[in-house]
Amino acid sequence: MDYPQLIKTYTFLNEILYMYAIFDKPMSSEDENQDILNSCDNDSTFNSKPTIEQKNTCKKLLRNLLLCNDSNSVEFMKCCRNLYVWLYFEIKNYTLSNDIIQNIFKLPNLRIKQVARPKYCPYFSFNDNLHKPGELIKLRIFNDNIDKFHNLLNNTDDSKNCFFKRYFYECVNTYIDLNGQFCSEGRKYSTNNKDTCDILSEFSTLYPSFLQKANIKGYELPTLFSSNSYDVVSCTSEETNQESSSTAANNSDKSIQHSVPTAIGTMAAIPPFLALIYRFTPVGTMLRSKNKKSTNVFNHLDEEIEKELFYSRPKNGIINSSHTKYSVAYEPV
Repeated sequence: MDYPQLIKTYTFLNEILYMYAIFDKPMSSEDENQDILNSCDNDSTFNSKPTIEQKNTCKKLLRNLLLCNDSNSVEFMKCCRNLYVWLYFEIKNYTLSNDIIQNIFKLPNLRIKQVARPKYCPYFSFNDNLHKPGELIKLRIFNDNIDKFHNLLNNTDDSKNCFFKRYFYECVNTYIDLNGQFCSEGRKYSTNNKDTCDILSEFSTLYPSFLQKANIKGYELPTLFSSNSYDVVSCTSEETNQESSSTAANNSDKSIQHSVPTAIGTMAAIPPFLALIYRFTPVGTMLRSKNKKSTNVFNHLDEEIEKELFYSRPKNGIINSSHTKYSVAYEPV
């Protein structure tokens, strides 16, 4: 699954992986540090003749490594971890070997005249010593953005989304599968298994508190303690469309709730006798005449008063008028 498919399937990830769009921004001649970015034009970086796309990925990676430079260690690591997700899909799209990626990670450190050396993300690749990286990346996204996933539980639309639940069924199944195969006491420290088991171990630490909060809010998600994989929740395109329509309807209802009290409040502020004077007397005629010449916010006040107070009157209310006298009938109490 490539990144566009991932985001299209799991729409809630748009909010979580917002840095992806920043990392994937097209290169520009206006980008800073052109001296180091131009290192990607050297064939020696690739040990072969690179394609235009590979050179472009190289420049993006260098730019993003510089972008993640932050004195705050927490923010620095968050940025790096999100960068690794972007890099996984970039490598998948343009076929860059681990050796090439390692060379690119070294390039920023080759700058000679640096008074203060920036802090760069350490090398990491989902294609290096990881079992089933396409599945593990979902767990890694969860691990790296746990606070945002907790916030999603407070969003009813996201939490009730079928694909939101499916995401965690797939994560738990990946955990059960890979943990059983590679992370027993005798195997988890081997070179080929360590990075995989580190991701699984972090997931097993963070997921229980998330699951507990989900259960409190009434959502049923799988536990980590099953010896067998779960049947993954099946989501239909029709169901997804219904959920999207429901979200749009909820937003529309909220808009109506905000606008209706405003209209009621405006009309309630007009005393009944003033409304009658405005509609039926010569004074009202004069006011309406002046109002038509005005350019202020009350330009359509006469139309609104007529619509709201008179055209929607009770069925049993009768109003007769002539030029010389005014007869007003009121609704029986």
